[in-house]
Amino acid sequence: MSVLIQNMSMRRGKKRVIQQLDLLVETGEVAALIAPNGYGKTTLLNGIAQLLPAAYDRLSLCGISPISYKDYRHSLFFLESTAQLSDYLSAFDYLTLIKHYWKSKMDCQTVFQRLKMTEYTTLPIGKMSLGMKQHVLLAAYLISDTPVMLFDEPLNGLDPGSIAIFDHLISQWRAEGKTILLSTHAIANVQSICSRAFFLKNGKIIVESSDMKEILPTYHRLYEV
Repeated sequence: MSVLIQNMSMRRGKKRVIQQLDLLVETGEVAALIAPNGYGKTTLLNGIAQLLPAAYDRLSLCGISPISYKDYRHSLFFLESTAQLSDYLSAFDYLTLIKHYWKSKMDCQTVFQRLKMTEYTTLPIGKMSLGMKQHVLLAAYLISDTPVMLFDEPLNGLDPGSIAIFDHLISQWRAEGKTILLSTHAIANVQSICSRAFFLKNGKIIVESSDMKEILPTYHRLYEV
């Protein structure tokens, strides 16, 4: 198993957002974490990444516990949104830093060519359009080359061409045996790229399903949309 959570609870201020949550994502699986906005998806991802405090009985990625913090952090990559990108760095500088920290063997220029970014690799990120920043975000995941990847609403701001690139990357990562957990409240793309869906409500995973045909009816039933 790649992502294992047992009995996780998290608070934001006085409110308990995640409570007694269990989750298991197998190695090489692409799984969706589904709920409307405000249900705790981003909080949970930050808890898995150890960017927010979380209490749990057990948490591991690829069998590595957060007790081995450096190894744990090197086993995953997570950027919540383009807001976390540094405005003053270029895409090349940013990817070079990620490549160094995660000790990746990926080549920056290969990544830029793959994502059709070669025309703005030296442009400061702060001067980029939202679409360009989203490409930098995808490039960061690609250059990190980690076995576990967490995405928070990864399709926001992407045009149809960029969505096709993202779908192709997901297929490649699945073939390479990487484990991906992505949060979303938009279900249209889940059926084509995910093999399993976890529905989050009241701080817990209350339904999980591998039947992609049932994703939309389940969403409507759980959240009364």
